[in-house]
Amino acid sequence: MRRWPGRKPISSGSGGDAFAGRAGRGAADLEVKKATYLETVKRQQAQADKAYDIQTNVMQQQLVAEQVKVQQVEKEQQVLVQDAEIQRRERS
Repeated sequence: MRRWPGRKPISSGSGGDAFAGRAGRGAADLEVKKATYLETVKRQQAQADKAYDIQTNVMQQQLVAEQVKVQQVEKEQQVLVQDAEIQRRERS
């Protein structure tokens, strides 16, 4: 190893440890970012799933409401037909 006047010699051990420490922190930061990202993705997926469920329920309620309306109209039409049938029989 060369020595320069007024300078300390650089040992190979300390520089590698400093780099390894920074790399370790970088890896830990990356893991934290990955975990945060995955948490965000899972939260958004859960929200999307709930929104889908809610929309499905709303559509089902609308479908049931329409079916009830159809049944009401059918009953009204049956009553009209029965009334017409009664009137026809009375005239005969």
